[in-house]
Amino acid sequence: MMKPDAPARGERNDPSVLFDFESVVIVGASDDPRRIGGVPIFLLRKYGFEGKIYGLNPKRDTVQGVPCFAEPAQIPGEVDVAIFCVAAEKVRELLPGLKRKGLKGAVIFSSGFSETGESGRALQRWLTEYARENRIAVLGPNCLGQMSFAMRRPLTFSNPFVALPASPPGPVALLSQSGAVATNIWADAVHAGARFSHVIMTGNEADLGVPDFLEYLADDRGTEAVIGYIEALSDGPRFCAAAAKLRSRGKPLVLIKVGRSPAGQDAVSSHTGQLCSDDSGYQAAFDRYGIVRASSLEELEDYARIFAIGAMQPKVTIVTTSGGAGVYATDLCTELGIAMSVLSPETEAGLAQIVPAYGRVRNPVDLTAHVVNDVSILKTSLRLMLDDPETGVLLFLLSGKGLPEQASEVISVLTSIQEATSKKIVLCWLGVPEEVRRQGREAGLVVYRDPARFLRPLKRYFEAEEMPPAPMTAEAPTALPDPAEPRSALDRAWVRARLERVGNAAPVLGERDCMELLERSGIDCPRRWHARSDEEIRRIGGQVPYPCVMKIVEPMIAHKSDAGGVVTGIASAAELIAAWERMAGRLGAREVLVAEQIEKGVEVLVGCMRDETFGVRLTLGAGGVWTNFLRDAVTLIPPFDEAYLRASLEKLAIWAPIAGARGQEKLAADALVAAVSKIAALGAALCEEVREFECNPVIVTRTRAVAVDAIGFA
Repeated sequence: MMKPDAPARGERNDPSVLFDFESVVIVGASDDPRRIGGVPIFLLRKYGFEGKIYGLNPKRDTVQGVPCFAEPAQIPGEVDVAIFCVAAEKVRELLPGLKRKGLKGAVIFSSGFSETGESGRALQRWLTEYARENRIAVLGPNCLGQMSFAMRRPLTFSNPFVALPASPPGPVALLSQSGAVATNIWADAVHAGARFSHVIMTGNEADLGVPDFLEYLADDRGTEAVIGYIEALSDGPRFCAAAAKLRSRGKPLVLIKVGRSPAGQDAVSSHTGQLCSDDSGYQAAFDRYGIVRASSLEELEDYARIFAIGAMQPKVTIVTTSGGAGVYATDLCTELGIAMSVLSPETEAGLAQIVPAYGRVRNPVDLTAHVVNDVSILKTSLRLMLDDPETGVLLFLLSGKGLPEQASEVISVLTSIQEATSKKIVLCWLGVPEEVRRQGREAGLVVYRDPARFLRPLKRYFEAEEMPPAPMTAEAPTALPDPAEPRSALDRAWVRARLERVGNAAPVLGERDCMELLERSGIDCPRRWHARSDEEIRRIGGQVPYPCVMKIVEPMIAHKSDAGGVVTGIASAAELIAAWERMAGRLGAREVLVAEQIEKGVEVLVGCMRDETFGVRLTLGAGGVWTNFLRDAVTLIPPFDEAYLRASLEKLAIWAPIAGARGQEKLAADALVAAVSKIAALGAALCEEVREFECNPVIVTRTRAVAVDAIGFA
């Protein structure tokens, strides 16, 4: 899928009409329930839709027993929703007529839009504008629609929903920009015991996109968790707002985000670009809003299963028939930080009366393989542990007993125990055919093969139960700072006029202009002088404070110190002249910057980059000569407030000396946070003209946070 075009501004269409409607027309309806135009009719009936169904097909009077018409005007009464199973141009031809019949929503299966070239993109732009102007909520085009189990109103032609038996609704919604990925995840998860409220497949997102459906699902009473697959977002801020809304409702969000490889990354010039890829903005959003990032389709399926199990209480009691399996599960709990129960002395005493002496009665409990011979041990011991207040979830690792008569007996025993308790029994059945596990699931048990596939998502499940609301933050500024004096107004035209092109490289906003912008934004900067000749060097030699620093003014030298373009500790006018002569002779310097030398401190990089999805992203990390060696950095997305900035800075290794670790004197942390806040605001304001804006370093001393170098790339 290509990145969806940014939707037109204005009031958003409401997706709820696509899940709650009383009449639907299939445009391009077919009498064959196996064809694209026939499957929706079949599914609507399969799931018991009792509203009105119409067909639109000039060649038929009826399709699958429902009335069919040649044109929209012939349809009796109004129509809530239309499904388009026709060529793209037919959508443009027929949509206005259906609007006159009161159309509120449309699902467009048709391809031939933005994924096909300029003519298709033009057609999709028309569709977007028409949908927004006429208040028609559109899902698609080039999509598989939606399968609503909660509302029992399917609008899809996808074959897996036809092939599998009608599924009861569950608490998990699946949202995907890829229809094929969604249906495969759904089918595998359903086979494993998961149940879904909705499966939504968005396609090209001409109107409604991932943020719209996340907002809908946040308010949907039938949805308790959302899993999804995304490739690219057109509106990062709306996505973040929707994620925050889900979080405020206590609904976990688990996503696979593909397309991590950043195009053109090798061409990025600044340290900031080398530290943060295009994907880092997404990761920053996930971190900020508590979104779990799954690494595989299998992991996404595991989350669907865990959320479908229902309420589970913290603390796991592990029960095995093999000591080795218990050690494995215990190690997993320790690694993941999952609390294990401490069984009461009474429970352990009761177990000791029935468990063989070579077993174990402390968690993890080893019943031994003796349960193969005496199922009564299983019944009594499991009930003892489930009755213990410490047990929240009982994880039973059973080895073998896969013969048909044995499996049926185990399933019967566990089913009767599960029905008598509100606590969950999770069975990890080792060393048996998958058919045996399937029998257990069909009997209503939660059955896994590997305990890791249960425990890894369980950790996130427990975290979601205690998840605080997403941070509330102020919006980032969008205007350049007001100038201190009218004579040098810092407007956008001023910035554009000062962008320099050096050779074939991208235009650069030089250090002198960047430092002026920083100063006028209220950021502490060192006093500076510029010189282009022997005469100017001698003149400023009597003005500068010593010690001072000299730097070559050459925007295309990324590592000035490595090239010999920085001289520090200049103690006199004579040393200043000598430094100029060396720099002019060896590097061909035509201009140098002389600045007061800031006392030693911790050097911090603060860099802003334009981001197509989130507007701008901010990178904070180790600065100066250590930037590329330490790789100590975090990426943030707007809006930026000081609490968010401070919490992010505290994640860096360089925060320890700033905070006065190991008895060192504390540095000016508050001044650093304030400086970063102002630089972030400036970078956000500049991002239309300047692709990257970087201060490297900001030096944090005992009393100040001083921006000593800056550059911008257009």
